[in-house]
Order: sequence, then C-alpha cells, then structure tokens
Amino acid sequence: MKIIYSFILITILFCLLEKADSKPYRYPIMPGDSLWKKQITYEAKIKLCTIPDSVLKKISDEDLFETVLNFPFARFLVLNDNFLQTYNQLKNSFNGLNELMGRKNLVKHLFRLYDKDMSDSYLFRNLIIENLLAVPELHENLDQAEKRKLLQSSFDKFNKRVNDTTFLKFKSQITNSFLMIRLLESLDKDLYNTIARDNADIKEFCETSQYPQKQTVHKILAEIIKFK
Repeated sequence: MKIIYSFILITILFCLLEKADSKPYRYPIMPGDSLWKKQITYEAKIKLCTIPDSVLKKISDEDLFETVLNFPFARFLVLNDNFLQTYNQLKNSFNGLNELMGRKNLVKHLFRLYDKDMSDSYLFRNLIIENLLAVPELHENLDQAEKRKLLQSSFDKFNKRVNDTTFLKFKSQITNSFLMIRLLESLDKDLYNTIARDNADIKEFCETSQYPQKQTVHKILAEIIKFK
C-alpha cells in the first residue's frame, strides 16, 4: 500500500513540476527589433517564428494559447475582413496555431476565458477568442448545454457593445455575430438550414466570414433572439 501511495505522490509531483516548467514561448523575432527589420518577406518572418517541436511537445494548452496570442501576425485574425481565409492561411503556415487547434481541451480553456467579464483592455484578446471559438471543429468537444451557455455569453457581450461605434467595438459585433450563427448551426442544423435558405447573406457570412453588411448582423441577432 505504501508503495502505491508513493507512486501516486511521485506522479503528482512530476506533473506539477512539468506544468511549472511550462511557459509561453518567446519568439526570436518581434516587430521593431533588428532581426525583424532585416527580414524583407512575410514568409521569412513566419519561418523564424516556427516553434521548435521540443517546445510544442511540452507546452501546456494555456501557455500555448498565450504563445499564439503573442505571435506577431495574430492581429490578422481580428483585423482582416475574412477571418476564415486568414485563419486557414496562418494555420497552414504557423505550427503554433496548427498545434493549438488540435488540442482536445482547448475549447474548454477558451470557454473559461471567454465567459469571464473582461474589461475593454482585454477586448482584442477577446475578439481572437471569439473567432477561434467559431471554428466548427472545436464544437465537437462541447455538449449542447455548453454550446447554449456559450451562445448566451456571446449574446450578452454583443448587447454590451451594440451601441459603441469605435472600430474595435464595431468589429466585435462582427465576431459576436459570426460566433453566434456558427453556434446556432451547431445546435440546430435544421433551423440553420431554414434561415440560410431564406437569407443568402447570412449563409454567405457563415460559410465565408466575409465582412457583412450591418443589416446582416441585425438579422442574425433577431434569429438568435427567436432561438433563445
């Protein structure tokens, strides 16, 4: 019995030490430094940001997420007008994002972060979380109750930002809408198909994430209110 207890204790200590050793990866190149200025092409900068396999094997989900947030081109996930196109391009060229999206427990971590009442200082971070949570593959690791809770959280955040016309706040209405319609599709495929059949603009937005018209955002909100 003592041997079993000792083995369990050693295992717990090993896991704790391994987690304590994990921390966000520091890129050898960042905007503004001398190495960044020397690299002419986008591709060269991306290549220098490649995370070593030895780091990817050990880094925790939490620290990998922070590493991706610190990625010099992570801002494109929010600022570009077509999220899905940008997401697929970065996922194919940057191994950190590719590894992150393959982590089974990622959606739970993002959900916890997103569900917090973040101040405006966290808005940009929150927009990236919203867009990543809209990726359909992640929904496979959420049950129906969790999807509904996430939909409610997104709906509440939309209402907090709806009257703000500053660039990021307006951008957040777009990311909110994209997450909500993707969740609706995941929760009730038949209802989504009916909405998409009658609203070509909503269907196009959900499938392409191309920057929508304001009326499309308002139509999505109306559908979410009816669904809730």
